[in-house]
Amino acid sequence: MSDREHVNLETARRMIEFGDHERMEYLTSVYHRDPLDPAEYDTVFDTDRMGIDEVAGQIIALIPERGNKATPEAPEKLRRVALAAKVKAEIISDFRMFVPTLEVVHDGREIVVRG
Repeated sequence: MSDREHVNLETARRMIEFGDHERMEYLTSVYHRDPLDPAEYDTVFDTDRMGIDEVAGQIIALIPERGNKATPEAPEKLRRVALAAKVKAEIISDFRMFVPTLEVVHDGREIVVRG
């Protein structure tokens, strides 16, 4: 982060912490779940015990099973969520601004920005 953003290590550390905090707040506010609770996830991988190839292999093996659960509306909903995430990423990656309460969602019709 320090090299990529051309900032000192302390600034890079604060940027990472800020991004982590924002992601946690987003997951909590949007999904009303604790993102640190492994029980909230379909699959959890212990990367201390598994190599990247093994994890990737297991994820790839799960894809056909998950695809059968998709609804016709899922691709459009995912597109809207991705668009809102892209807008939020553009805003928070501009470090001239600091918006500690930034929320960006797609309400089904339009992008809503609060903060």
